[in-house]
Amino acid sequence: MTKWIPRTVTYGLAGLTLAVCAFKVEAWPLTSAHMFTSISTEEQVKLELVAVGKDANRAPISPGETEVLEFTEFLYPDLPDQNPQRQHEMVSAWLEVAKIPAEDVKSVVLERVWLEMGETSADWTEFEREQVWELQL
Repeated sequence: MTKWIPRTVTYGLAGLTLAVCAFKVEAWPLTSAHMFTSISTEEQVKLELVAVGKDANRAPISPGETEVLEFTEFLYPDLPDQNPQRQHEMVSAWLEVAKIPAEDVKSVVLERVWLEMGETSADWTEFEREQVWELQL
């Protein structure tokens, strides 16, 4: 008679975990499964936001510099689809957090970067770069 309780809990948790993974719902700690589901290969492709100065100097807006940039980098692919006002707000916020004066920036470019792994998994070499999107400031 009491066997239905453990079975209900087990099947319920298994079903909930599968639903979270299938629909990519952010329900921590169930979303921790996403941390272990990526495949590592010798090549990587990532998006990088670059500030282009009025003097044509380029400064990557690096996600590793601050916690805000690190946790909002996932928004890069959505940037081209936003309305112009929202694009400007997002880019201005990232420039501010990266401590890059907006008045010194002519445009911000979103680039797709291809990397190749070196001798160790810590060594990556860029072998191609493509502009995906640009916002004139």
